[in-house]
Amino acid sequence: MQIQLKFDYKVKITNPARKSDVVVRHLHHFHGKFDSLLNLHVKLVEEFKEQVPDSLSFNIGYFEGQKHAKMLMGSEEDLQAMYMRYPSGEVTLWCDGRKSEENGSAAKKRKREDVASNYHDKAEEVEDIYQELMRKHSENYDIPKLRLWARAIASSNHKSMDHPPEYPPFSSTPKRTRQESLSTTISGAAIAIAQALGGGKKNSAPDQEGGSFQVDLRMKNFEQLRYLKQLYDDNILTEEEFYEQKENILTSLKKL
Repeated sequence: MQIQLKFDYKVKITNPARKSDVVVRHLHHFHGKFDSLLNLHVKLVEEFKEQVPDSLSFNIGYFEGQKHAKMLMGSEEDLQAMYMRYPSGEVTLWCDGRKSEENGSAAKKRKREDVASNYHDKAEEVEDIYQELMRKHSENYDIPKLRLWARAIASSNHKSMDHPPEYPPFSSTPKRTRQESLSTTISGAAIAIAQALGGGKKNSAPDQEGGSFQVDLRMKNFEQLRYLKQLYDDNILTEEEFYEQKENILTSLKKL
């Protein structure tokens, strides 16, 4: 009956840029004898993919003797020589690890994947809240306001599904019906101001011609700009819609 040899492999992974930077790992899922260097490379990549390069060309070797001489394995003969030196038991291997920038790239990639996943989860949460708000308030608030409301709840900046957040679009402008256009919602105040300055309102009150009235008009325009930018940042408005409405408001501001 043939005796199955058992090996315990300890692997010292060295950072090529800093030889003193060593990570010690163990091969927990393999205790047999490697029949080729290629299989040894593959197993190291499988078990230590965060620490070793993705290629199968990094250096591998073992430690020999009492002084732990560092032996490099570059051929199948070198592998067989290692097993002649250690016919069974514990074998201490060494190999090149990832460079620092490779580790950084891998970490950044994982971070980007996590961010993308979180963004997808958040988008689904916002959509669920928005659908509920649509069901309850579509007669009183337009789509951009409802989406802004949904984002406020999803971001834990607001809690109520019955009362809107105290943001300028809700607190300083009258409620709109869903039949009103997006253009009217965003720049309605700016268009009304432009009409008033152009003589569209013939019966303006005397106090509307003073400096305080102009200051109030400017504040309302800036408020509309902030609201517009928020909608664009939240991907509610397209780039084309954003710049079109922004130009309308800036045109009104220039006339003040």
